[in-house]
Amino acid sequence: MMQLKGIAALPTILIISLLVLIAGAGILGTSLVEDAVTSGDKESREAIYAAEAGIHDAIVRLARNKECNNGVAPSCTSFSLAVGDASTAVTVAGASTPKTITSVGTRKNKTRTLQAVVSIDANHKVSVTSWSEITP
Repeated sequence: MMQLKGIAALPTILIISLLVLIAGAGILGTSLVEDAVTSGDKESREAIYAAEAGIHDAIVRLARNKECNNGVAPSCTSFSLAVGDASTAVTVAGASTPKTITSVGTRKNKTRTLQAVVSIDANHKVSVTSWSEITP
């Protein structure tokens, strides 16, 4: 009779071990999904920061030379910047004021696009009249 008590405990221990293993696998899966989501959010934020840096750089270039996108050197019609681990491609359109600046920031597989419309007065003062994110 003593041997039967030990055998009855074995299936109970196996079932409890299996339940603990299943719970651990579920927690691990949830952690991996959360990590992937968090990583994607970080890359998206870095992409928009790069796009913002591109807009600011274009504004500075226009303040220095309001005709830089009309064939006057140095040109600012289209340029790119490295911003940390991200990059941005910037275009400046508009022969006269107002000018439209579009900046596409990219970090890994995340891309964010910003657009700003600026006006420039005779004293080279640049005023931002609109600033928005372009969503696909």
